[in-house]
Amino acid sequence: MISSLNFINPKVDSSIYSMTVVYLTIMLKKETLNRFLLYVNIGFIIILIGSGINDYLSGKSLSGEYWAMLVIFFGMLPGILHIQNKE
Repeated sequence: MISSLNFINPKVDSSIYSMTVVYLTIMLKKETLNRFLLYVNIGFIIILIGSGINDYLSGKSLSGEYWAMLVIFFGMLPGILHIQNKE
């Protein structure tokens, strides 16, 4: 790919293209990872709330582990949202 770009404009150094391509690749991977973390966290919260509703409706008591996990996932959410807004 870099050689084809250098063929289009031979005056431009190929190292500039390679640095740009590497930078864009890293930024896209970083943004994809950040969004993946957000979606995984929201998915776990939805699954956790769904299992809590299921346990409550079936007559089981919600244990301390359930509430602790719910607090942890809701506690991580502002940090993950901050990471999204930071970029």
